Amino acid sequence: MLPRVTALGVTACLICAPTQLTSQILGTGSLASVNYQTGITFTLQVNLTQLSPDLDRVGFTCMVYPSEVVAYPFPGGPSQVSYATWPWPLSKDELPVVSGQVVGTMRVVVPFASEWFTNPIGQSARYDCVLWGLSRSLGKWDLLSETSTVPAFLVKPLPRMGGTFVW
Repeated sequence: MLPRVTALGVTACLICAPTQLTSQILGTGSLASVNYQTGITFTLQVNLTQLSPDLDRVGFTCMVYPSEVVAYPFPGGPSQVSYATWPWPLSKDELPVVSGQVVGTMRVVVPFASEWFTNPIGQSARYDCVLWGLSRSLGKWDLLSETSTVPAFLVKPLPRMGGTFVW
């Protein structure tokens, strides 16, 4: 049987909490000294069933694409990073797979420093969120996909979890 997704929807919310984000993000390598003034919270209600018995955990990450409004201080922004090396601890979340199911709410905060922006107010931004899986037998994370050749990471249907929002 193929895995099922019975309820999956992403919501995004802009937040401004400089002190909270700064203190929670510290210690993440080269980005630790950045003062994050703004963050976007993405929330996902997930109900995955009939998952592979090899799948141990499901992870959730979101990214806002670089544009004329947002420029990341590292090449390609978060799109060039794997789940294991995701730069911000609060911007990924995980749930365990229990009896082939993952049911719950996942929440991530994607932080932004003011110097990354160029006149964002009223401008649109594009985002995508993805689900990752941790294979027990392979001992690695990979994207869950409708076309994966590795059965542990195969999930059908996997709805698109992206869109746009206005700063």
